[in-house]
Amino acid sequence: MRRTWGGLWVAAVAMAMALGAVAGGGARAAAAGPDGAGPVRGIYLGAGECTDELLDALRDVGLNTLFVTNNTYDLAPLRPVVERAKARGLRVYWAMFFHGGPEIERGFADNPRRFVRQDGTVTQRTTCPLDEVYWEKAAGERALMLAQWAATEPTIAGIAYDIEMYGGASDYDWDQFCVCDRCWAAFREGRSGVPAASALPAAERWPWLTRAGRTEEYEAFQRAGVRRITADIARRVHAIAPNMGFAILPYGTIFADDVPAGFGTAKLPCPAMREDTYSAGYRMDVEADQARLDREGAHVRILIGLWAHKRPPEQWPLHAYLSATRVGGYWLYEEFPFSRVFLRDTGEPLRFTLQGSPAEWRSAFTLANQEIDRRLADPDYRPALMPTRLRRTDCAMDLSVMPLVAPTLAKPDPVAWADDGFPWTGEYARVELRGPGEQVTFALPHRYGGPHQVCVLLAGGPASPIVQVRLDGKAVGPPLDTYSPRLTPALFEAKADLELDATPHRVTLEAVGKNPASTGYVIRAESALLYYLGPFCPEYYVIGPFPNPEHRGFLEAYPPERELKLSASYPGVDGKPVSWRRMEATGGFLDLEKLLTPNEWTVAYALTYYYSPRARPARLLLGSDDGAKVWLNGQLVWSEMERRGNDADRDRVEVQLQRGWNQILVKVEQGEGGWGLRLRMTDVGPKADSRWRAGP
Repeated sequence: MRRTWGGLWVAAVAMAMALGAVAGGGARAAAAGPDGAGPVRGIYLGAGECTDELLDALRDVGLNTLFVTNNTYDLAPLRPVVERAKARGLRVYWAMFFHGGPEIERGFADNPRRFVRQDGTVTQRTTCPLDEVYWEKAAGERALMLAQWAATEPTIAGIAYDIEMYGGASDYDWDQFCVCDRCWAAFREGRSGVPAASALPAAERWPWLTRAGRTEEYEAFQRAGVRRITADIARRVHAIAPNMGFAILPYGTIFADDVPAGFGTAKLPCPAMREDTYSAGYRMDVEADQARLDREGAHVRILIGLWAHKRPPEQWPLHAYLSATRVGGYWLYEEFPFSRVFLRDTGEPLRFTLQGSPAEWRSAFTLANQEIDRRLADPDYRPALMPTRLRRTDCAMDLSVMPLVAPTLAKPDPVAWADDGFPWTGEYARVELRGPGEQVTFALPHRYGGPHQVCVLLAGGPASPIVQVRLDGKAVGPPLDTYSPRLTPALFEAKADLELDATPHRVTLEAVGKNPASTGYVIRAESALLYYLGPFCPEYYVIGPFPNPEHRGFLEAYPPERELKLSASYPGVDGKPVSWRRMEATGGFLDLEKLLTPNEWTVAYALTYYYSPRARPARLLLGSDDGAKVWLNGQLVWSEMERRGNDADRDRVEVQLQRGWNQILVKVEQGEGGWGLRLRMTDVGPKADSRWRAGP
């Protein structure tokens, strides 16, 4: 499964605050689970992780479902897991690739059918989506195998397929519709005016459909074919095991609705396990997707994927609660053993930074699941979950207390969310406009110039309009449709990088229209965040390269992680000595590819210092090619092992600076291609006494 990356524009604490108000919104019944047993509270992990100790911890915090990976055609690894799960009242899905090495080997044996892209490209290791032979060998065989066991073992909830395309560099996901000869011939059946495949090369078929105005017809034909194939597998499985279900990880395919809709039934809706929520968690648009699927009659329940290390543990309970009460539930994912999350810190290096202790993680999910249980027992229950209030600083300003400068409008009412029936203590400024073209402007105390990250947070509701946000007359992103069926504080973000003048700043919110479902023009202004983008670090001390075979060097603690002696020398790649050297970052970019050799499958360390005249919170902005670890004053504050290009300010790390010089050590890994680093710090404004230097 591919992962969603990139820094969030708004601090995670602000999003938690934003989502919190939704938690108590009305007396809506809690979401139903895939088998009517309540929402899924799941975890995706390997069979080898499922020890008695870990399963005890997962049961104790209130999880109820295991998605256990086993990418083989052998049930043996699952048998001890099912026995342990059964003893603890946990349910088990057998999770596997649909298109990994074993599936390709079996599914492509004596089966030449391949996915043909709309430009005529014939893929070599991706099957046609309507290839029933491949579907049977990759999905049907194992489902029927499991059904024999599930018929007498109720602990088995079902089988879960990750339908991304793995198994080779030439793979493509099903990101468009197939135009292979067999698909084209099937489309022609019963339809007039469609040329034969022999008369129309593959590269010309999609252009022909476009000219003929028949693309939607072809798309519907393929979608129906996928639903028919999956529904047939489900029918045969249910004939053996009526209570065995299916789950799908549908990331990266245009058939994301069709595969789970084919597998799902009224009795056993198919969980669709979303991966685009890993960082953000619960989102209103996912709830809208669930409502659309319900209207279409699809028996699908969306599960929100939560990637554990993407947030500190105290921020996840709200997302878990909302996922379980608004859609089908949630599932936890991580790329290191969950024993590290819920049991103990072994001290082994990780690819990513995991915030919080195991005790804090257990406490967070115990709280989330207790609140879910209370809501299941009483649909009118209002949760005790209290989101963290956005920390007000010189950079994060509360618009509910900002002076209004639009003279023709009355002063907005600061409204506490608790007054609207929500368990939240924050406030927003509510202004009711008469129609499109009207606007409200707030004066901000911030008056610094220069480059800034700007984010304005707006609440939404059933009478909220489409809003264009401007700062000093400059557009902050495109217009935002702030309509929502329920009040949703601070969920709507207008964001941009802007060059500001050194004058008092003003935020203007203009109604430019409204959603057809909206009943009015009520603007709810929550917060304005202005972060001055300080200069990039101009110089570093650098040491390397050290070996990084298959990314193992990223995890290994080389000497600079244990001691910082600029006079020291250590063995690097091939045992050759490396030592610290002062290097410039031209234009703010430290180009390690040019400065160090060898420069493939290596790591290096860059050391610098940042002076702050006072202790303060700040954002450290990092762009690295490839992944990086960051230590601030000896404490690890960031870790992401990822193959990527160097995008400035891609990672935004909330840090606490001490007064005086702050030591920053960055470890940058390299696979192939470019290799480098950009680093800078935010502030309330340009400060002459905030500065960088390479050495202590």
